[in-house]
Amino acid sequence: RDNIDKNLDVTLSDFSKSMLRIAKEKLKNIEYGFKYEEINAENIPFKDESFDIIIAQHMLYFVPDIEKALNEIQRVLKKNGVFYVTANSCESMKELNKLAEKFSPNLGLDTNGYSDRFDLEHGKGILEKYFSSVDVAILDGKIIVDDAKPVVSYKASTIQGSSILVGEKKKEFTKY
Repeated sequence: RDNIDKNLDVTLSDFSKSMLRIAKEKLKNIEYGFKYEEINAENIPFKDESFDIIIAQHMLYFVPDIEKALNEIQRVLKKNGVFYVTANSCESMKELNKLAEKFSPNLGLDTNGYSDRFDLEHGKGILEKYFSSVDVAILDGKIIVDDAKPVVSYKASTIQGSSILVGEKKKEFTKY
C-alpha cells in the first residue's frame, strides 16, 4: 500500500467477473486508481506494446489455448518489458492429493487439476518459445494445517472438487 508508485497505470484483469469483484473488495481501502478489466488472455484488447510489466499469477493452466495467450501477452508487452508468471510444481499439494486418493480413489480428487498443463517443471520450456530470456526462481515453503475445514474448502474450490465435494460427500471428506 505505501510503496505503490502513484504515477503507475495499473490494470487488474481476470476472465472471471467474480474474481475481479473480489480483487476490488480486497483493495477498497487502498487509495489508488486501479483499473479493473474482464479480459480473456487469448484475446487481450490492448494495442501492441502497451505494458511494461505483465503478471500471470497461477492462471495460465486455466487458459484453454496457452500458446495463443502467450502470443497475446508477448504482443502487448513492451520490447524491454517483464513478464512474471507463477505456477505450482507438479509436486505441490502431494500430501493433500494422497489424502484425497485414500479417501476415495476413483473420484478424481487426487490431482492438482489443470495445473499440470503449465507447471514449474514444464513452464520454462513453454515460455522460451516466446521470450528470449526466462529465469526461474523457486520459492520453497509449506503449509501446515491442523483443521479440516480449510483443507476441505480448498479441495472443494478446485475444478474437480466443486462438483464432487458437495453435500454428504463434503461432510464425509471433512470427517475423514
